[in-house]
Amino acid sequence: MQNLSSQTTIAFKLVFPVFWVVFFSTIGLYLVLTEEGTMVSRLILLSIFVLGMLAYYLLSYSLKRVEMDDEFMYVGNYREMRRYSHDSIEKIVEKHRMLFPYITIYLHEAGIFGKKIVFKPGNQYKGFMEEHPELKAKVMTS
Repeated sequence: MQNLSSQTTIAFKLVFPVFWVVFFSTIGLYLVLTEEGTMVSRLILLSIFVLGMLAYYLLSYSLKRVEMDDEFMYVGNYREMRRYSHDSIEKIVEKHRMLFPYITIYLHEAGIFGKKIVFKPGNQYKGFMEEHPELKAKVMTS
């Protein structure tokens, strides 16, 4: 079984939002509980916090960890893992969001994670696709 997801997926999925919330909550509490913060500084802080959480939601919230072997694809969200056969894959779309490449795997039928699985490809992705022509035939680039 090979991990096709990038090792940075856990940072995008778990570390970034925790750091973001803790950091801005601490600064926000400081500005609210002391007389240091003006209304403008509080609004700027709130705006930056909301924009960061929106960016997280749009870019990282849907990321999954994807592993594959010769017969199955294993998809997880760091809490649970599900197994899908290669036959359940309808198509694989390679695209870019902002600066990062993303892979979207569309399934024939919706599973527990929905009908599409999004992940950030790691170093082993290209090699695995070269070794499995039946999966490479399903790859589309947009």
